[in-house]
Amino acid sequence: MNSESSVKVIEIDLAELVDRWPKTQSYVELFSDLEHESERGAVLLTAAALDDALKDLLRIRLVQAKSTDELFDGTAPLATFSARINLSFSVGVISQQERSLLHKLRKIRNDCAHVRAIRFHEAPLRDRCLALNLPYGEIGGSEHPARHYVIIAQMLVLILLWRSSQENLTLSDTPTHPPTRTKDSVVEQMSFLVKIPAFRSQG
Repeated sequence: MNSESSVKVIEIDLAELVDRWPKTQSYVELFSDLEHESERGAVLLTAAALDDALKDLLRIRLVQAKSTDELFDGTAPLATFSARINLSFSVGVISQQERSLLHKLRKIRNDCAHVRAIRFHEAPLRDRCLALNLPYGEIGGSEHPARHYVIIAQMLVLILLWRSSQENLTLSDTPTHPPTRTKDSVVEQMSFLVKIPAFRSQG
């Protein structure tokens, strides 16, 4: 069955995740430094972390070779966030719902990259940010547009890191839909991600 209700419930423990996938620590350190960033800076940094986590997950599925690494560099086929999202879906490491969410996050990231004086509290950017939600049920977020973006992106980063940590990650045992948990366990286990500090207001 491919229904969301049939998805296996999985608990993600941060300490265990760091132990199994040491790269997780660098993401935790990055997220803890967001308090020093502006709204725009926090969004760009979190999106970059999401892009990197997706790249690492893809590398597990591809042949381990120098020629594979080169696919992610410069103007190579997998050098862009968009290409990584689409291939990740094609090889089965993200669901269709996650692909849609990732592209929404990417497009907002692009807007932030191109407009230095971007205003998150003005439509339509405000509405696009607040409409973001993970496809695992109601998990939580923020009424602050930029903070909501960061919360959603960071939660998705954790899911991707968890998948990368799996030693037996194969096409045959990867679920069509992502692993999920109850709302309470998500909030508890992801507390290191969702306690987002106040950003410097840009008006």
